[in-house]
Amino acid sequence: MVIFFFMFIIEAATEKLCPLRASIDVLEGEYFFLCYLESRQEHFQEEAYTINWYKENAGKQQLIKEAHGMNSLEFWPAELSDSGNYSVTHSNGKQNFTIQKWTLNVLERNKSSCFNKNHLTTEIKNAGTGHSLKCSDLSVNENDSITWYKDCKTFENETERELDFKTLTVQHSGIYTCKILINHEGKTYHSTNTIKLVVEEDAPEAVTLEIVGHDEEIETEIGKEEILNCTGFLGYYMREDASLYWLINQTFPEKCADIPENEPSICEEEFKKLQLGNKFYVTRLLRIKKVTEEDMHHNFTCMLQADERTQIKIVKLKKGNTRDLPVHIFTTGMVLAVLFPCVAVAVVIVSVMFRVDLVLFYRNVCRRDDTVGDGKEYDAFVSYLKDCVSPTEEEREFALNILPMTLEENFGYKLCIFERDVSPGGESKMILQENVSENQPKLIKKIILALCWILALFVSGAEVREITLPGCSRVQPQISYRAISDEEFVLQCALPDKDATHIYNNTLLKQHEVKWFWRQKDNEPLKPVKESSNPAFQGDALWFKPVRDSASGVYICMIREKIPCLKIVLEVQTKEAAKCSGYDTNTLPLLAGIGNSITCPGTKCYNHIKKPDVKWYKDGRQIKHSKSRQSLKLKHNEIYLNPTYDNDAGMYVCDYTLYDNNINWTMRTAVTIEVIAKNTIHPPNFLYPNGVVILEAELGKPLELKCCVQFGFERVSQVTVTWRRNNKENINENLIQETRVYPKGLKGHTVLHVVKLKEVTERDLRSNFTCFAKNLVGNATAVIQLKRKQRVFLLYVLCSAISTLFALLLCTAFIYQHWIEIVLMYRSYLVHNETAGDGKEFDAFVSYAKLDASESDSTLISEEKFALEFLPDMLENKYGYKLCILERDILPGGAYTDEVVTAIKQSRRVIIILSPAYVSGPSIFELQAAVNCALEDKKIKLVLIKFQAFQEPETLPPVVKKALRILPVVTWKSSIYAAPNKKFWKYMHYYMPVKTTKMLGNCSLKGFFQRLLSLVYR
Repeated sequence: MVIFFFMFIIEAATEKLCPLRASIDVLEGEYFFLCYLESRQEHFQEEAYTINWYKENAGKQQLIKEAHGMNSLEFWPAELSDSGNYSVTHSNGKQNFTIQKWTLNVLERNKSSCFNKNHLTTEIKNAGTGHSLKCSDLSVNENDSITWYKDCKTFENETERELDFKTLTVQHSGIYTCKILINHEGKTYHSTNTIKLVVEEDAPEAVTLEIVGHDEEIETEIGKEEILNCTGFLGYYMREDASLYWLINQTFPEKCADIPENEPSICEEEFKKLQLGNKFYVTRLLRIKKVTEEDMHHNFTCMLQADERTQIKIVKLKKGNTRDLPVHIFTTGMVLAVLFPCVAVAVVIVSVMFRVDLVLFYRNVCRRDDTVGDGKEYDAFVSYLKDCVSPTEEEREFALNILPMTLEENFGYKLCIFERDVSPGGESKMILQENVSENQPKLIKKIILALCWILALFVSGAEVREITLPGCSRVQPQISYRAISDEEFVLQCALPDKDATHIYNNTLLKQHEVKWFWRQKDNEPLKPVKESSNPAFQGDALWFKPVRDSASGVYICMIREKIPCLKIVLEVQTKEAAKCSGYDTNTLPLLAGIGNSITCPGTKCYNHIKKPDVKWYKDGRQIKHSKSRQSLKLKHNEIYLNPTYDNDAGMYVCDYTLYDNNINWTMRTAVTIEVIAKNTIHPPNFLYPNGVVILEAELGKPLELKCCVQFGFERVSQVTVTWRRNNKENINENLIQETRVYPKGLKGHTVLHVVKLKEVTERDLRSNFTCFAKNLVGNATAVIQLKRKQRVFLLYVLCSAISTLFALLLCTAFIYQHWIEIVLMYRSYLVHNETAGDGKEFDAFVSYAKLDASESDSTLISEEKFALEFLPDMLENKYGYKLCILERDILPGGAYTDEVVTAIKQSRRVIIILSPAYVSGPSIFELQAAVNCALEDKKIKLVLIKFQAFQEPETLPPVVKKALRILPVVTWKSSIYAAPNKKFWKYMHYYMPVKTTKMLGNCSLKGFFQRLLSLVYR
């Protein structure tokens, strides 16, 4: 009875404690069991069935237990040989159904410790809070013996299942192990659970176990391959018991490693663990090699388990509504569909308008010569009227001057003009050009070679002959310097001055204005100092980087109009010859933010000679006490900096006077100061990506993955940033990677590392791209996962429609704003002259009111001045029309009415200048006559100019009133001048007859584009 009760308790407990994860770790020598939930028994609900337990052995399933009703497989205890793959099936004698599969890993027990470091969980908590440690075990009997250990030592005789801490302190940190003794069949077994407790003053915020992303539906197509990604966030420590796996309608998929690559099936990729900074993730991919209709009805469930908690994410597949076109194909098609008709029409129009230009251009490109071998002497014979010479001599001028100048001089043709090329008596005059002699090119070559030879001799002679500097031979050396070999040294071309504040000036002079000469010994000739990297010219100084023993000698420098001759003696000695002690290097690192001192290196030499005060220079400028920098002090020939700033870095030069061998030497040494910070104690910090970032990518398109990492200051920087696929270094894979560094001084630097994918493949969508960063402190990683980009076809259609509509609106607004200019341009290039052959003499008859001088307003243009001056000046002189003005073009003597009617009938337009004086005076007769003539002759059209506002008199004839209402009216704005680009003149030009005028006669391609550009930018 007791045994039955014990089995009942075990049976009831296993329903709650059954491990669902696919991979399980257990310690050697401990009690353990495998079981499955009763809810998974979906088959044989009302039939008798057998439960079969299998273990994989050499690739084959070996039956290890057959039971009826028991859903657990117990290990009393677990041994190392028990490791392997297990499965459980239900069988009714006809069918077998696999319920669940596991991989059991039996870990070897550590003989020297009470726990195994690979079989523990970590909990990080804040100090000052309450917490309890739970002993999660497989025991179900409350009377089992429980013992708690801390760091393998018995902890305060605790025997409860929960270890409570009312207030955590840092001292509570440690490794806690609970040990439970279980009695079975007269033997005692044990089960342990180990927890690593970390108590921090400022621990990471507790996070909830979660799966990245939410439930989703993915659009796909039948027969297409899909990769489902599931990533779980564990928190700020790795949970060893964490597991992540996929279920398809509550069944486990096969492993991808066990399925051939070409077999269409659904399989699960390997389980992967990631550490990104101080965050921990697990990830697993589900690969659907070929989507079927059945897959559209499945629930693909991702399950994350850790610390007896479970999170799930459900992914479903659905058919896409429309197969989307690639963006580049759709965009290209839309652009071509719009542009092709426009381009075709434009090409036809341009070809018709400029057919002559195109033919000439084609001839020029092909360079075909039709005159070769035809036996003709002339390209053209010019025939013109020679007997009867016109009074203007235009024809003769055109034949004898204009044609030859254009065709012969510009285009190279040869014309035959009778009066010029044919001499009397029947003999032609031949214009001969002497050919250049064949020996002439050879002679030129010989002359050039001779000149080059003379120049070479001159240059070589200039190099070997001794340089003499007038006025310098008797000048004694003015300055003497001593320097230490293999260190930086600078010579300035400046006269001695005890109050000088600079030892070099890069901005004072241009370096080509300073000339340097040198000789090592007195009996040697002077040599020019040639510019090189060592020595180098900088401003008015000569820099040695570094100075060598061979640089000793006499240097002469000259500055035009300032220093005619300056002699400088330089003696370079080794440290041994200068008796230097404690002189190791001339580079000194100083820690920023604290006090430091700088000692002149030269004072460590010539210890047997007394040294006066030292002058210090930084970046060429003398260092003195300054109120603006109280923290910089000069004491005992040293510089004290308290504190040291970043801008204190630079080149420091120190000078002091040295009396040796009866010569006053200036001892000059230099020290390079580097201001550094404390080496960072932090590993690299990822600015982007942070953790796991999922990017959408399009198959076949190039893609750049960027990784931005911030590094702290390290004096000896050994940073590494690289991209890896699936966190593995594959030397056979050549990823295109680029690195850019952005320095930040003492705060460190930022590295931008980019990997370029030439085209995104299916393999890229299944990969985790890990950015690995490392410095001397540690390393960090971040991951970018690629997701297939779901393109929206309607979005592109909508954008294209909106763009097209916007373009149409712009075109409509442009045409509405400049319609009259467009019409005039169309007329000038495409419409033929409508005045040819109509039998009319004038383009327009001008009718206006004739006023006395007393009636006109002197401040504004009068009607008569407008009609007699402005209209002819614009329409005749600018646009080439011919106007009929009664007082100017009709001879007096005839009847006024007959002359007006005759002039109107001989005109194509009638321009009526309306004003109060016109409608109320006798000139209204001209308007009435023009209306009557227009009714008889449809080619006559009236143009009304509203020169001044007026009121229609009641006495006007009905035909005149009707004409004033329906005829086009152009309004003149009163002013004292007129401009040809005003809207008024464009309207007048529009209403005038279409003809080839002076203004629009230029129909070349250049003129067309000039007018088009002026129209757009006006």
